[in-house]
Amino acid sequence: MTVQQTLDEAHRLLRSGRVDAAIAAYRDVLEARPDDWTTANRLGDLYAQTGHNDQAVYQFSRVAQSLVEKELFPKAAALYKKVLKLAPGDEAAREQLVDIAVRQGFIVDAIGHLTVMAERRRASGDDAGALEQQHRIDRLRHPIPKTALVAPDPAAALRNPDGIPVVEPHVRPIPDDGIGTAPVTGPPMPRAEAQPELTLSERQRQLELTLIENEVRAGRLKRARQLVLNVLLEEGDGTARIVDLAKRLMAETGDATVMCADALLDAARRMQDGSPNIAAVRHLAAWVPQQAEGRAWPEGRLQRLARIDAAAVLEMPDGAREHQRGPSLGAPFTSAVAAAV
Repeated sequence: MTVQQTLDEAHRLLRSGRVDAAIAAYRDVLEARPDDWTTANRLGDLYAQTGHNDQAVYQFSRVAQSLVEKELFPKAAALYKKVLKLAPGDEAAREQLVDIAVRQGFIVDAIGHLTVMAERRRASGDDAGALEQQHRIDRLRHPIPKTALVAPDPAAALRNPDGIPVVEPHVRPIPDDGIGTAPVTGPPMPRAEAQPELTLSERQRQLELTLIENEVRAGRLKRARQLVLNVLLEEGDGTARIVDLAKRLMAETGDATVMCADALLDAARRMQDGSPNIAAVRHLAAWVPQQAEGRAWPEGRLQRLARIDAAAVLEMPDGAREHQRGPSLGAPFTSAVAAAV
């Protein structure tokens, strides 16, 4: 029997409802014609219909890869999406979809897939993996211009044959009035200052803050608090960065500011010298009521911040604590928050 006859037989078996026999016939066709992606796609569908998801994923992935090599990206993407319906956690398929989307210029689609991968890694406790995906998202949202990859020597064109720098007058065009355009001399225009490139460590820190903000906006304050705590315990300048973050977040949700204060206090208790974090809590507690947003906070939120502030005072050395005693509250607590609750 020829390959075409086998294929016709597979179709006949499928029409008659003999699915298992049809699957066997389609397999025979693929053994003879491995690049027959139409048959492979049909076989994958049959595997999925009969509950053999692993075999279906294999067939769809194999065909999709072949399509990518032929630059048939829409068809390849459709098959990789079939893979994800059967195996949502298949990162290899999702990575392929990211690559296809980038190659087609569909940046929003690529960011969507990367976001899913970041969420899945975060849910599994893989913070480093989540940050890696966030880093890729950041690069897609803010690509480095190609011109920034080359650092030309601006003085190279202003040297005479002897290598001595020369001063060239600035030339700017004037509007065309029908007579022509003439050069107009004048003082050189100031050059824009080159922005220093961030180090890997600095980019990592920026991404950590971005990840925290994403968690806050998604309403996952408990998860965001854990990430804030990680920053405070792992980095020498973490306290200042979290205070800045707490202030910035207050415009969106005061609960995030209270969360940062609580994490600052928690970190202070875990550190050998938690005094910078204690000072940061007291600073936030005094700063919030001075802001219009803070004065508009509901009473319950202000009370939570007041309690954190009071607990921070208790963590201070005895000598310093005496100066914090508030007569109206009967507890070691004085703060601008007290006047607001």
